[in-house]
Amino acid sequence: MEEYLKEHGITEETAKKFGLELIGEDIVIPIKDSDGNLLYKKLRYLNYEKRGLKKFHIPAGNEVTLFNTEILKTNDTVYLTEGEMDAIKLTQEGLPAISGTGGLGTFKEEWGEILKGKDVIICYDSDKEDFEGVDKVLKVLKKAKVCYLPKETKDVSVYFQSHLKEDFLKIPLIEKLTDIPPYKEGLVLTSVNFAPVWLKDLEATLEETDWIWEGFLAKGHLTLFSALWKSGKSTLIAHVLKAMQEQEELAGMLIKKSRVLIVSEESKTLWVIRREEMDLKTEVAILPRPLKQRLKYPEWVNFLDLISNFCLEQSIDVVIFDTISGFWSVNNENDASEMGSALLPINNMLEKTNVAIMLIHHFRKSGGDEATASRGSGALGAAVDIIMDFTRVKEEPNSGKRLLKSYSRFKDTPTEVVIELNNGFYETLGDRNQVRSDTKDRILLQAIKDVPNGATTSDIYENWDEDTLGTTSLLKIQRRIRKLLANEKIIVVGEKLIGKSKTKIYKLTDIKHSPPLIGMTSVNEANGQTELTPVIEPEPFDAVGELDKLL
Repeated sequence: MEEYLKEHGITEETAKKFGLELIGEDIVIPIKDSDGNLLYKKLRYLNYEKRGLKKFHIPAGNEVTLFNTEILKTNDTVYLTEGEMDAIKLTQEGLPAISGTGGLGTFKEEWGEILKGKDVIICYDSDKEDFEGVDKVLKVLKKAKVCYLPKETKDVSVYFQSHLKEDFLKIPLIEKLTDIPPYKEGLVLTSVNFAPVWLKDLEATLEETDWIWEGFLAKGHLTLFSALWKSGKSTLIAHVLKAMQEQEELAGMLIKKSRVLIVSEESKTLWVIRREEMDLKTEVAILPRPLKQRLKYPEWVNFLDLISNFCLEQSIDVVIFDTISGFWSVNNENDASEMGSALLPINNMLEKTNVAIMLIHHFRKSGGDEATASRGSGALGAAVDIIMDFTRVKEEPNSGKRLLKSYSRFKDTPTEVVIELNNGFYETLGDRNQVRSDTKDRILLQAIKDVPNGATTSDIYENWDEDTLGTTSLLKIQRRIRKLLANEKIIVVGEKLIGKSKTKIYKLTDIKHSPPLIGMTSVNEANGQTELTPVIEPEPFDAVGELDKLL
């Protein structure tokens, strides 16, 4: 009996409440009147087909009657099911239900008096014969409504194996009999909110976007965050949580304090280590490795419902799936139809909870540009509101620099920003062009430092190592020298006569210790050689240390 009850979703407590018993291979179902007095005990035969028996047996001398009529005293709305087990299951779910004890087609006309004044919802099984049984009931209960289960669902018990009470209550109720059951035409759409509104009646309800991480993560919207394996995705998310805790900026954009649920592929141990290392004290709930096997689509929908209910109960603001491919029901990520189906219940979750959702995903092996780098069908990128691609900076692949490149429906989202992990903190460096420029500045500053007595543009060009630093030209060096001078990264410490022309000599700026220049250097040619005679000798300084400070 335990296996049978589990199959029908009936708890041990409910079984005791209804007095269910196992005798031999058969389940005993007590049939009582509206006052709770026992009328007879009905037998439900298990494995009845193999035993050559009918499905159930009513003791001789007893009539077919209504089951569970005690609930009629305290409930105005009741469900009418085909059998006792379905009635027990619905009642367990908080949906009062009755059934006939004689099975399909045995509804009696005199029962109409018993149910007079009640709002009856007929919920029979989803076979053609059951539809004919509904027809017979409606001839007696003309105002009853009909709850047609989806065509893939055999009965109430099967329905609740992959759906929740909230789903069941969304099934449209038919107020009068039709020639063909809606499910036969595929018209029962329990997951559709079909409520068209005339354009002229629409009200302007534009609201300011409720940003969690400004430009990147907003309540009621979906963000896709993609990167290569082991590129620092989880590290960045940990820093997002830290910035959320301190209400600080990350990647130049403010993150506000929020309550977070992370559905994670990582173990509890890793999260404990991360919590201690980052000193995370913000309100974060972790759901670590919750799945025992890949979910089927109905299970995926049910899983999202469980998450939604938790979010509503705990006032969660953000849900992060890390990584989404480890949880959804998608078997073939290149199948646009399958991908789209898995994303639809996520949209329902957004509408139901108004949380911000971040889906962490992997890049395809071949990479991609213009929001196509994430693995799988383009249906994924098309469905989200914000795409964030997280990559290493090509010019410095071995550094701690990372490029966040974004595509968004919102103008507030930065197109790209480079961040660098230094001493346990992410520093915002600017966009990629700015970082490239800073890299070139650093190379040039190093080239100047490598000439002990100061360098001219010619010195820099002649000593340029193209194998290490890449190609350049004298004109490019002169142009960048002017920029470094304007930004006070270098200073002019003298002049040098080269041929008949004087050219400036440059050194790194010692901002703290260098005295101001009061004049240019002069050239002593008394001995026929070019010499440098400084007007003021700059004080010695640690060029390497100062370079580190500047960079």
